Amino acid sequence: MGNLVSRERSREMLEILINPKIDHKFVNTLKKIVPGALLFRKSGTWRTWHSDSVLVWGPEWRRYIAVALVDSKNGETILRKLIPELESVLKINALNRESEKSKDN
Repeated sequence: MGNLVSRERSREMLEILINPKIDHKFVNTLKKIVPGALLFRKSGTWRTWHSDSVLVWGPEWRRYIAVALVDSKNGETILRKLIPELESVLKINALNRESEKSKDN
């Protein structure tokens, strides 16, 4: 939203994080689910700890941030499987909000 520090610094940070080159964790699955979405991502791995965070700007209802930290040797796989579950919940929530708006009008 450009309010944390300044619009200029927010824009600079987005430029640094856009188009992740490493195709694993959240990004691997998101590229399959929403190929046209803009992904701004930071991730890391240390021993059995796997972290990932992504800002998703995509079509329809997709405008969200996902963050996860997993301590497991299967952490990458867990993070790949987490995104479709999260998307399912977010989609239902978005559809419910639209339905409520329609009832109000």
